[in-house]
Amino acid sequence: MKTLGEVRKEILVRLGFSDTQGHDNNKSLIDGIIEHAQNQLFFQYDFLLNRKVANKAIVAGSTLYDFPTDCDYRQIVDVVITNDSGKYVRLTNGINYLDENIDERSIPVKYDVRDGQVLLNPVPDKGYTIRFEYYEKPARLTQDADQLSLDDEIVFILALIDIKNHYKMDSSTEQQQFKAQLDKKRDASLGQKRFYRKWRH
Repeated sequence: MKTLGEVRKEILVRLGFSDTQGHDNNKSLIDGIIEHAQNQLFFQYDFLLNRKVANKAIVAGSTLYDFPTDCDYRQIVDVVITNDSGKYVRLTNGINYLDENIDERSIPVKYDVRDGQVLLNPVPDKGYTIRFEYYEKPARLTQDADQLSLDDEIVFILALIDIKNHYKMDSSTEQQQFKAQLDKKRDASLGQKRFYRKWRH
């Protein structure tokens, strides 16, 4: 993956600047747009993302747990728990006030998100292992050496479109390139049970 500094340099060149010309004046703007483009792709196009799995041990009597550090709770694919037979059982998403009124402790069968943490229900009666399946969230881009998390070609072209639109420049060619690249990535992902979402830029 290319770094933030490398992508910024390519964008400046495509805009007609030299390697250093306009760098200081445009650095913050371009960096922000690159990061925004990466985040936009993260929430719109599942087939571009890295799917991950992480296990977490839970204990009796405790219902709130942190998600994995590289997990955005808005991009959870599945949460499962290992039962007494060692089999994975999928937890249902959604806990209401009636569920929380249940006093009996047992193996959790539901989960929800509360203040950025995962809430389990019912209250665990003993220790279990839960498994998160999720899409890895993009890394923050703050330093020139920071690497992009998603496909750098697609992040680059989307950021270039946004910057050209910001400066009221024609971006029709880049939009065609963006669509062609997305179609290529989508076709490559067929059979992997990913979903293509219409671009709403």
